[in-house]
Amino acid sequence: MSIVRIQAAVRVFLATVRWRRKVRAHVFRTKVVYELLSSEESYINSLVLIRQLFGTRPDLIPQNSPLFGNSDEIIAIHQELLASLRSVLASWGYHTTMASIFLDRIGKLGEAHYTDVCGYGHSLELLSSLESKQAVNKFLESTSKSTAMAGRLLRDLLILPVQRIPRYRLLLRELLKYTFPDHPDWTLLQKAATQIEALLEKINTEKSHLEARAKVIEVATTVKDAAGKFEFTPTDLFICDGALLALPTHTFGGGGGEPSLRSSSATVGKSTTPRPRYVFLFRDCLFLCKPVSK
Repeated sequence: MSIVRIQAAVRVFLATVRWRRKVRAHVFRTKVVYELLSSEESYINSLVLIRQLFGTRPDLIPQNSPLFGNSDEIIAIHQELLASLRSVLASWGYHTTMASIFLDRIGKLGEAHYTDVCGYGHSLELLSSLESKQAVNKFLESTSKSTAMAGRLLRDLLILPVQRIPRYRLLLRELLKYTFPDHPDWTLLQKAATQIEALLEKINTEKSHLEARAKVIEVATTVKDAAGKFEFTPTDLFICDGALLALPTHTFGGGGGEPSLRSSSATVGKSTTPRPRYVFLFRDCLFLCKPVSK
């Protein structure tokens, strides 16, 4: 009889320990969800400022300016997400699930943020161009000093959509850390975290490709005689560039389907003196240039 009582006491003790762990995990899980809510509110409010403050002078910055990107579309999607978060928290409890908030919108989030990230570099270039104009720069400076901006600049707001998806990844990981496998949200959270991770990887990959292709265009348009003598294709992805000293050697060449070395018209001669060169390395070729004094 005493053994039965001991076994019962042990079971009660273990059940109590599991219950306390789940209660503690629920407390942390709740904190993460509220952090998600507050950061979403702050994120939306900051995006709204872009139009409210910097879209008030169409004579300086047109309403349809690429500077604003697709901020209106992003705001609409996140306002919908925020409303769902508030609805979930209104009836929040231990067994409440919230991963579906992301799963139901992953397509919209992906498309909107992919478009924004791809155009972010152009927005910064346009902003730099606008800042060079005295009237526009004065307007930007005065607007940035408003109380609502809290010491931030317009470029600080433009980068927010780029940072939002990585933020979701961190918060979903935190939620998983404090969600037990027997919780109804466990499987859904894993799926949401995986999809957010895949979306972030896709965005980063495409962003890298766009930057690499932009470098190809830059080389083709800025290097003297490049456009007329060399054929640049969309597959010529930029890897790196840098200065070097070229030693006397034979004319470079390549054939067949192997990667080739395309050099400029000024090949290294028979002199034993190393000559300065600048090289651009692409995925399937190496572009050797001769520096030209300005």
